Amino acid sequence: MSRPTVAYVELDNIRQNIKNLQSHIGNTKMMCMVKADAYGHGLVQVARVCSDAGAYALGVAATEEGVQLRQAGIDLPILCVGACFRESAHDAVMHDITQTVYDVSCLEALQSAAEKTGKKARVHIKIDSGMARLGVQSEQELLEIIKAVRACPDIVVTGAFTHFAASDSADKEFTHRQAEIFNGMLRVLEREGFTDIIRHASCSGAVLDCPELRYDMVRPGIAIYGYYPSREVRHDIILKPALRLESRLTQVKSIGKGQSIGYGRSFVAPRDMRIGIVPIGYGDGYRRGNSNKGYCVICGRKAPICGRVCMDQLMADITDIPDASPGALVTLIGQQDGVHIWADEMADICDTISYEILLNISKRVPKVYCGRKS
Repeated sequence: MSRPTVAYVELDNIRQNIKNLQSHIGNTKMMCMVKADAYGHGLVQVARVCSDAGAYALGVAATEEGVQLRQAGIDLPILCVGACFRESAHDAVMHDITQTVYDVSCLEALQSAAEKTGKKARVHIKIDSGMARLGVQSEQELLEIIKAVRACPDIVVTGAFTHFAASDSADKEFTHRQAEIFNGMLRVLEREGFTDIIRHASCSGAVLDCPELRYDMVRPGIAIYGYYPSREVRHDIILKPALRLESRLTQVKSIGKGQSIGYGRSFVAPRDMRIGIVPIGYGDGYRRGNSNKGYCVICGRKAPICGRVCMDQLMADITDIPDASPGALVTLIGQQDGVHIWADEMADICDTISYEILLNISKRVPKVYCGRKS
């Protein structure tokens, strides 16, 4: 029998999440963020669902991701929101992947690639309004970019954007300060003749909470996969997690009071116990931070993790789950008989965020796609 540790992706949940978000934002365009293998859910499979659900565009973080989508037949507009590299400029232009630009060297590389391919290079100008990542920080820097664009006949500016640093916080003061800076830069672009461009700024937090900051397009990420970016944003838009992680018990054994469990003897049985062995560990992306703190769900009941999570296995306390036996279903992320452990709950246990929990699932865990594929 093959190893039973599997990630199931409910594509219909992603489709419905997108439709719920689109209903919330009305006629505003939506760019679905599918970077980082669609937040661990599968790049091409999710991109097809986004297209089917009515997304206007897709967002990636590396040109290679965009190329993979083009090779899979995805024809939506694609924006690479990550850094622009000379080595990938040719592929970007050849495959019609819009690049983020923030300095003159980006433009020079893209213009050279456009000349060689005989195609136009499309770009969005990135404004750093307070995140201190990629982007131009001042009007002078923006004017330098504009001057360089005018010297590049094969480059077409189709958009401008920024990224909010704290839109998932209840206090939106900094978000609105960023918006003021962005608006000022947009006025410069308009003054310089760039009037027919797509303006965008909102990630999931602002999509949910800031209707006044939608501009022409929004860029939800974690929300399309079924999670709110924090507890401080509105939760009245229905979002359903799309991924569940499951395995099965491989062995059940009895442990006497005082016996230690796992590496480092970090857990010592306070009583006679029954322990279930589960074939999943940090080699599969199941966080070691769950050691002695996390839980899984077995036979519809919570089973605490005992001892340190190993590379390939973990041990769970099934003392109070008498019907747990080898072969029993183990839910690591998801819901079983009304009892759940979702990625954001695991994130709280591991002192991280749901994004990292989902992205951590390693390539050796096979994905099974459920629901309508396209």
